[in-house]
Amino acid sequence: MLKQRPADYFFRFFAATIDTVFILSIITLPLWLVFSKSDSFYILNFILTNLYLIALPVIWNGFLIGKRLTGMRIVKLNGEKVSVKTMIVRQLGGGFIYLISFGILSFVSCFMVIMRQDRRAIHDFLAGTIVIEDKN
Repeated sequence: MLKQRPADYFFRFFAATIDTVFILSIITLPLWLVFSKSDSFYILNFILTNLYLIALPVIWNGFLIGKRLTGMRIVKLNGEKVSVKTMIVRQLGGGFIYLISFGILSFVSCFMVIMRQDRRAIHDFLAGTIVIEDKN
């Protein structure tokens, strides 16, 4: 297992908030202004949001904008960089599990990040990832 320190739950929450604001302002709002009266809005928003959440960590060595600003990154448990497959499982697999549980497992996941020593959430277990501190 990786020797680096797991990221603090407060900073994970803060990073997720930053990414949510980014997604809403850069992806969702412009799409809504153009496609609000069309089903295309939902499809394009889903695709572009997941493209950001899947591709950026692969391209940017485990960072999303929020994680970069708060000094964290996503890595595989063995410390390797995340792959496209890893991020698809993490993002879409985790999202599917949270969806079919009507959000209940989202709360369980939050408590796991708070209570577990390794700070891993359900989507981290699915993908074999961990969010670590990276202050460089």
